[in-house]
Amino acid sequence: MVDTKMLIYGLFSLYCLIFSSCGEFRLKQHTPKEFINNVIVTRALYVKDSTQIQDTLINYLKEHRHSFYSKEYFDLTQIIIDTIIHNDSCNKFIVFVITKNPTYRQRNPINESNWYYDATSYIGIRNKENIHLAWIGPNFSNAKDQSELSSTIRSAYFTEFATSDTIGGGMYKYNMNDSRFWGAPIWRKVGDIGGGGH
Repeated sequence: MVDTKMLIYGLFSLYCLIFSSCGEFRLKQHTPKEFINNVIVTRALYVKDSTQIQDTLINYLKEHRHSFYSKEYFDLTQIIIDTIIHNDSCNKFIVFVITKNPTYRQRNPINESNWYYDATSYIGIRNKENIHLAWIGPNFSNAKDQSELSSTIRSAYFTEFATSDTIGGGMYKYNMNDSRFWGAPIWRKVGDIGGGGH
């Protein structure tokens, strides 16, 4: 005879594996090969963009704005530009950002480690010599290992970002490694930010 409690528990566990806490379907959605973004930029441009992005993010951190709203972030927080992806005109880009913080800054410190890492993403546009960023997330928090977190965010942004497209009129229709991402409605977020890198 089937134990009813065990059956209910099993069905609930299966439900939790398939659906996220928001009730949204969370199976991976891989970008079709013909749409994989393969733009390669010069090292000079990559370094230039990285420096400008870093300077902008440092200002956000000092003012506790956008992804740096938490008081856990402070003057000694290290901002690491993990990845920059450009479109073929090099006037739009996606940035994966990792922060490194001492464990004592956590609300619930991880005792086994001296550092913890958070990650998020921004999109940006270049207007002549100026850049403008918009924080789009999602966020990843409290990782113990930087390289593991880097792999995690790449996997999430390249295979799961598009699965969030249940709201916002197609805002999250494509993964971040999809060449069609550059024309998606999500770029309105940068326009809403306005000038001056805010």
